[in-house]
Amino acid sequence: MPESASPELLAPLPRDLQPCDVVTLAHLRHVLLAIDDCLVADSVLRLLSRFLPHAEVQQVRDRVALRESLAVRAADFLIASEALLDGDALDLLAEARARRQCDRLLVLTQRREPQVIFAIRSLGAHGAVDSRSDGASGLADAIRRIGCGGAYWSQSFLEILRGEGPNGHVQRVLSPAELYVFAVLGDGSDDQTGADVLGLSLQSVHAYRKRIHQKLRLQHKGQLVSLAVRCGLVRFTERGVERPGIEALRSRSVFRSRHGAAPRCPSPSEDFEASPFQAVAEPASAGTTQRGQKRVTMPSK
Repeated sequence: MPESASPELLAPLPRDLQPCDVVTLAHLRHVLLAIDDCLVADSVLRLLSRFLPHAEVQQVRDRVALRESLAVRAADFLIASEALLDGDALDLLAEARARRQCDRLLVLTQRREPQVIFAIRSLGAHGAVDSRSDGASGLADAIRRIGCGGAYWSQSFLEILRGEGPNGHVQRVLSPAELYVFAVLGDGSDDQTGADVLGLSLQSVHAYRKRIHQKLRLQHKGQLVSLAVRCGLVRFTERGVERPGIEALRSRSVFRSRHGAAPRCPSPSEDFEASPFQAVAEPASAGTTQRGQKRVTMPSK
């Protein structure tokens, strides 16, 4: 079973496992809200006053303030929107988890594009609430369960993570490197622009584009852009083009050589590790082994 569908990681905490009350949640002393919508923030504050009356609650609305606050003091519980006033926040949340600047993380979002939900999962969030469908009861349940050490994922998000969404095939059929290239080219960039961004040759980017078109059965650039938007790999906003979770895609698509060379994106002719979202990883063929993320063919004796 792929990690993205693991029930012990994604299933909500059983209701009868332990009581989630003020006493159980007493260890949550510092709560940080990073929410751009004032109405949503007010709803969360009302719930926190009920479940965590002892906690110190701090509010921020943009990425700059969030980064500064976490640098000064780690949060016991971080409740954040996937986007803030100054843009996408997923890579910043991933950074906070990697630096252990928050113990528990709950993400609120109205978006249901696969890349957004997969990015929330991969950054180490303990759950996500679909604010379009869950309402106050779902948010209250998420705060209680995550605060008690469990997890909470809205049903709509579980379906996406299990590959049941309308565009779930994209995460299954593309490799990590191909997803990263897809995100870069998904705003309509030509191959030369993509090569400049990716640090690859024009021929390599052209080969990647061809493979993406073949795997996803796309006929032209317009279909590629449309699918990238529907999958959440690319988002067009007033601030410009955003790519949610692009750093997570980048980190999964590079490898470091044995001699310590700088990370790079594998060329299309190279074999690399299967996407973690694929239902079944391809077994190594006879005479091959794994070194890092690159499959190396052993010379025959």
